[in-house]
Amino acid sequence: MQSWEEVIHTAMIGTDKKILSLNNLPAELAAVQSALSDIAGSDKEALYLQQASLLLNYKQCGLTIPQKEEVDAGIALPEEKPYCSTTAAQVLKDVLNAESMVLLNYWLRRCSEKGELFPPVFIPVLFSKATQDKQLQELVFRCSGKRGEWISRLNENWQFSSNENPEETWQTGSAEQRRSVLKETRRVNPLLGLNWLQQTWATEDAAGKLAFLDALKTGLSEADIPFLESLQTEKSKKVKEEAINLLKHIPGSSLIRLYQQVLEEAVQVKKERSLMGLSSKTVLQFKLPASIPEAVFQSGIEKMSSQKNVSDERYIIHQLISYTPPVFWETHFQLKPAEVIDLFSKTEEGLEHINAIGLAASRFPDSDWATSLIADEKRLFPDLICQLTPDQKEKYLLKHFEKAGDTLIQGVTKTGEEWSVNLAKTIFKYTSNKPDQYPKTYYRDIIHLIPVAVAAELSRCCPVEQYPAMAWSRTTEYLLYLLDLKKQIHQSFN
Repeated sequence: MQSWEEVIHTAMIGTDKKILSLNNLPAELAAVQSALSDIAGSDKEALYLQQASLLLNYKQCGLTIPQKEEVDAGIALPEEKPYCSTTAAQVLKDVLNAESMVLLNYWLRRCSEKGELFPPVFIPVLFSKATQDKQLQELVFRCSGKRGEWISRLNENWQFSSNENPEETWQTGSAEQRRSVLKETRRVNPLLGLNWLQQTWATEDAAGKLAFLDALKTGLSEADIPFLESLQTEKSKKVKEEAINLLKHIPGSSLIRLYQQVLEEAVQVKKERSLMGLSSKTVLQFKLPASIPEAVFQSGIEKMSSQKNVSDERYIIHQLISYTPPVFWETHFQLKPAEVIDLFSKTEEGLEHINAIGLAASRFPDSDWATSLIADEKRLFPDLICQLTPDQKEKYLLKHFEKAGDTLIQGVTKTGEEWSVNLAKTIFKYTSNKPDQYPKTYYRDIIHLIPVAVAAELSRCCPVEQYPAMAWSRTTEYLLYLLDLKKQIHQSFN
């Protein structure tokens, strides 16, 4: 419509430079347009807005809704699971009004665990939300029942069914669907997922290969080593680098064995005599061998130190230790974890390398090493928190919270386990004093970690200073609202 193009053009250059021409208007609008001109008078802006409104309504009234021919909708099969209670449905409505994706996920998990479905009236809004948040897709589909399975076939944006044959999805699905199904298959059957990837690898582009290698992190094991080592002939530098990165996380890979061979020679026990020569003590000596295989540096170990006052040799050793499973030191020295840590602690350089052992313990989880490392009260290993028992975790957090609150909050948030009331209070007493760093949205996004029972303790977490105290008062009101919703979710499925 030429007159509508003129409306857009006028909006871009302004009414002072251009006015709408009456000659281009549809004949049906001529009389109305003349009346508008009389009303607006000399006010160009008012006339323009009236003309634009008139044309927009005229244009929309003439639109024909596109229709898809020969749609075989069929009918939904009878439901095999019961619908949730009326109370649970009302809570779901309240959760949607709260616009909390975390609580929505929480509701859907409880519904799924109970083996129930949400009422069909929620299908459009929940399927739409699932297209925005992929973490919701499986839960939404599982809780939508046969009605959801049926309606998903009518909208290509809603076709995230987990009911399809995984192998068929792998062969025919979109790039995102294939990555998702590979990751899920790796979770339950790593070898099958690896086999699928090997069969189609030659046909994938570089971007697809990177995405699939990321999915391969799930269920990573020594069975993946031959395939990953074969990727060093790939053309894409990024693909080769990612394959190396994965190999650096598999204890039995040739890279890890190479690192261990260098460390066997570089870190040796020696006897050191006292000044008078009357006694001696066992300490560690750190010295790289004269020749280091170039493959070590090709794998990403840096030759040059990036830290002041740290020599290149010390930096290389530190990197190698951080990628070596801590259990290696037990064999190398024939000592237990606590004894190895004590041995490293006897020299200045050894003390620095304990941090590298902590990094290695997070890359190669080992509960014995995690327990031994956190026993050191002078050091902090936030990446090991997820390996601790609930009691160990809480004691560790409470002990170190004052000196490293922000770091520990990040670590405890990643574990995904609901906090105890005592831990929640400690965290709130800390975060309530930093309202700019921890606004209301922060608590909304971690509400699944916050115990309902802490609601009665929120007022006791109030800061002393006026500004954070005022902010905490508003946050407390919002937290009570979210915690009440969480409580209702619990009650509606019990």
